[in-house]
Amino acid sequence: MGNQQTLFSQAQTLRKAGKRAYHKKNYQQARECFNQALDLTKCLTNRRNNPLRFHIYLDISITFREEFRFELALANCFQSQKIAEKMKDLSSLAQCFYNQGLIKTRKELYKEALDDYRKCLDLIPKAKKQKVANIYHEIGYVLSRMSQFEEALSMYRKSLHIRLKLPGIDHLDVAISYNNIGLIYYHQYQYDYAIEMLQKCATIQRKIFGDNSLSIANSYNNFGCIYYRQFQFDKALAMYQKSLSIQRQTLEESNLDIAISYNNIGGIYDSQCKYGGALLMYQKSLNIQQEILGDHNLDVATSYNNIGCIFLHQQRYKEALSMYNKCLIIQVQILGEISLYVVITQENIANVYYHQGQYDQAIYFYKKSMESRTNIYSENHSSVITSCKKIAAIHIMQGKYIEARKILQRAVYFRSKLLDIKKEFRNRVPIEIESMKCAVIFFCTSRAE
Repeated sequence: MGNQQTLFSQAQTLRKAGKRAYHKKNYQQARECFNQALDLTKCLTNRRNNPLRFHIYLDISITFREEFRFELALANCFQSQKIAEKMKDLSSLAQCFYNQGLIKTRKELYKEALDDYRKCLDLIPKAKKQKVANIYHEIGYVLSRMSQFEEALSMYRKSLHIRLKLPGIDHLDVAISYNNIGLIYYHQYQYDYAIEMLQKCATIQRKIFGDNSLSIANSYNNFGCIYYRQFQFDKALAMYQKSLSIQRQTLEESNLDIAISYNNIGGIYDSQCKYGGALLMYQKSLNIQQEILGDHNLDVATSYNNIGCIFLHQQRYKEALSMYNKCLIIQVQILGEISLYVVITQENIANVYYHQGQYDQAIYFYKKSMESRTNIYSENHSSVITSCKKIAAIHIMQGKYIEARKILQRAVYFRSKLLDIKKEFRNRVPIEIESMKCAVIFFCTSRAE
């Protein structure tokens, strides 16, 4: 019995050492401690063995998760899940589903991640408010990655509502909630609300960490994104550079946060038509992302898209098309055909074909993007109407006025449904066509110059 107690204590001590190494991000060292602890548990026979083994397997899984070694992370999580099921411990089982959700979120298996989080939510007692708040928050994050912003906002608000009732409203979780709600407003173009939320976040961060923390760097970055959307490029660049300066003081160069800063600075240079500088920043960002994430990742896809946009500006159409196609393949594999990210990439590909004079190919991709927008929104959404007009514009350039008229009739019908002005339908079609001709002539003249 005494020997059993000694072995148990040694295993616990090794696990604590592993946890300390984990918090220092020494994941390999952490696993060595965890595996030694696991070996000791094989000699234990009492019931305390199972909970300890459960936690150790879960700890190992988390280290692999942090290293983006997802298959090993899932394999060890499965071992902990089997032990939880054997113990019939619902709380432990909930921890497994939560960890699986985090792993699958990072793998961008969003639907599977949602399933795991919802299973976790069903198992967690409502009295454990902080854990419930965390699950709502993670569900909100997944929904935001799927461009389901209203649903994401609802989840984030549920999480914040709980967190504000926990002791000490100026704690970091509340700041994170304010930050993510602000980002949803940013995606919805509600910039005043976004700034309000981000300022609340930054106030809490400064109280906790001071002015030169990575959390403040993240807030600077997010303020920069809003200024960028408002075309205040100098203010945006100043925010991004502040963020990058803090990051470089703390992080290694090969870090995803630094990759984000490079990407965002590239976006400013792109908007200022400084394409050489933009391309350099985007490529730096892509190199870091590929090193850490591999090639099958949405952030990598975004970098391909951004580089494609630079090549398009530089009239390097073949290179632009190559980048956009790489982006599209990743997006479709992860998100499926019906996604706003996929829609944008399809439209970018259409733009390349348009500039190359390959109008049938351009129409094909504009139509695909229009169909997706119809599924995401509705047929009378303004973006669907815009897609109709783009297709009609190309038909007019080709002299296919009947096809142009048909698609514009469709656009005007959708518009009339949107504005409830069906009585004007017949009179507006010729006006739409004439205005479209003017637009096409101006656009073509600009290209020729």
